[in-house]
Amino acid sequence: GRISILVDGALRCIGSAQHLKARFGHGYEVDVRLRDVEAGSVDRGSVDGGSVEAGSGKVVGSEAVEANVDVDAPVPNSVAPNEVVAPNEVVVVEEAVAARVAAFETFMAERLHGAELLERPTELSFRYRVGSDGVSLATIFELFESAKDALFISEYSVGQTTMEQIFNGFASQGADTASQQQAVGQAAA
Repeated sequence: GRISILVDGALRCIGSAQHLKARFGHGYEVDVRLRDVEAGSVDRGSVDGGSVEAGSGKVVGSEAVEANVDVDAPVPNSVAPNEVVAPNEVVVVEEAVAARVAAFETFMAERLHGAELLERPTELSFRYRVGSDGVSLATIFELFESAKDALFISEYSVGQTTMEQIFNGFASQGADTASQQQAVGQAAA
């Protein structure tokens, strides 16, 4: 089936959903959730100078983080919402979370050039837009699968720009045009 989009009564585009996504979409959207850090699984000494491997007390140096090594890191458990945690453990957990986030952000900047952070719904959740220029869907999946354990990724999804996002883009262009015309009309009066 063919889809047409009208903005202010004018035909802006027509084609199949896949054609419109390829032509007017902005690549892929990647949603990522990192695993929680378990209280008591890391000690203060393991946070300084590198990324923390929860549960092991080991540090992965900055070179190792960039290379995404040590994929045999143990899977941490999350902190229970009502769990009582000593203040010094909270600081260590916060530092461990910050180290995970920094390692993940470095990965995105180095491996998916031009990736744009769209939103960060929670401390350990991210939504990125990745342009499709020279990056295939398979490449994105390979990158995330190979780095899933080292970066403590609990889940991720990759998808094309949705038709709703394309419609909203055209609608906002129409709204911008209408407000510009209104401003010109008020200036002439």
